[in-house]
Amino acid sequence: MLKNKVSRFAMPTFAVFKMLLDIAVIIISFIITNYLFDKYDQKIDGNFCLMVVIFFLVIANMRDFYYSLFASKLKELFIDLLKIWCFSFWGAFVFYKSVTIFSISYEILIIWFLIAVIIYYIIHFLFELYLNNRINQKVLNVTFVGSRAQRRLLSLNLKKIPWTKYNITRYYEENIYSCNDSNCKGDLQQLLQDAKKGVFDQIFIADSIEHHKIFVDLVRKLADTTCTVIFLPDIFTFDLLRSRIHTINNIPIVSIYDTPLKGFNVLLKRIEDIIGSIIILTIISPLLFIIAILVKLTSKGPVLFKQDRYGVNGRIIKVWKFRSMKVMENDHQVKQATKNDPRLTKIGAFLRRTSLDELPQFFNVLFGDMSIVGPRPHAVIHNEQYRTEILGYMLRHKVKPGITGWAQINGYRGETDTLDKMEKRIKYDLEYIQNWSLNLDIRIILLTIIKGFTGKTAY
Repeated sequence: MLKNKVSRFAMPTFAVFKMLLDIAVIIISFIITNYLFDKYDQKIDGNFCLMVVIFFLVIANMRDFYYSLFASKLKELFIDLLKIWCFSFWGAFVFYKSVTIFSISYEILIIWFLIAVIIYYIIHFLFELYLNNRINQKVLNVTFVGSRAQRRLLSLNLKKIPWTKYNITRYYEENIYSCNDSNCKGDLQQLLQDAKKGVFDQIFIADSIEHHKIFVDLVRKLADTTCTVIFLPDIFTFDLLRSRIHTINNIPIVSIYDTPLKGFNVLLKRIEDIIGSIIILTIISPLLFIIAILVKLTSKGPVLFKQDRYGVNGRIIKVWKFRSMKVMENDHQVKQATKNDPRLTKIGAFLRRTSLDELPQFFNVLFGDMSIVGPRPHAVIHNEQYRTEILGYMLRHKVKPGITGWAQINGYRGETDTLDKMEKRIKYDLEYIQNWSLNLDIRIILLTIIKGFTGKTAY
């Protein structure tokens, strides 16, 4: 299902400090290891250390490690850190050894790996002692008012934060008649009285459209107290797409519809596409040559067919395919292929059923118009039709179109002859954008290979 969530736009200051500290541990453990084996005339190459750091940052980013520091138990954070260290260290070793002449004793590598683990554990242990001491010194009393769903969700997440201990008191309702259980302490008037008495330290107000004016008035009245007031805007009214919180000159803003491919993620996705397309084109080059000959021999016309499609942000791109039909439909004259379509050439039906007609699109990927994984591009006329019939249809263009995608491996590829089928395809496309990660891309590619390129709805 599409997760309604908000992502951080920038890494918090503490998370940046933690990231730099983790990198420092890698470098320090590297220096210690080289010092220990200096007298044996064996040293680890500094370039390899740099490769380990790069792998560490990439894998940590893939797992959103430094963005989830504030909602995890300390033990879970340490285990996640060890997993990242293990994958990055030995992954860098395999990669570095495959591209360079790298000769070093496994004993030295294991010692470096273990020294880093020990340092990580010592830092984690000292940090845990500090936090436990700090938490025992102060407990924050908090209460809630407003949306029940947000209240429950926030309450659960506050309890997970290891840095601060929260004592969650009973909540308040807009009026006394809304109190229907023992956890409700009273109405907003009672909240003001308790706030003035200093019963709690923080008040979380979950806004809602129907009570917005009431809560605005409440915030003004709470200025007569010393409580910290935290306001939760009612953004979950919308179906959020990769929503982020950030600021413009210290003005807080929330993006409702956004793309996951910003900053480092853009580079990560592009590297994936360039490396992947080069590898695949190298492997399938003989197949491309054979198909080109068969297309030319079995029907009149060009081997390749290009069609206008919507790319990222709705920009028109030319998508390449092996010609599988006797006609060259584009723009306002496009009809989806159907079973036993008379327009198909002798080899066209086979090419479309096996998706071999789409192989030239790896050139689109290499040139930057498409990605290996993403929502499948539709003909322009189909975009214009469905954007008026399906809410949120155009949001699928927040990322580059792909050769394969989340919708395709879930059974929605080929002909979409009903509005219901197209709605389900769009649902999966938006799920992909909302939950994008390098891990998800790799999973989709592997599932595409495992399930094959054929399908009952591919004509």
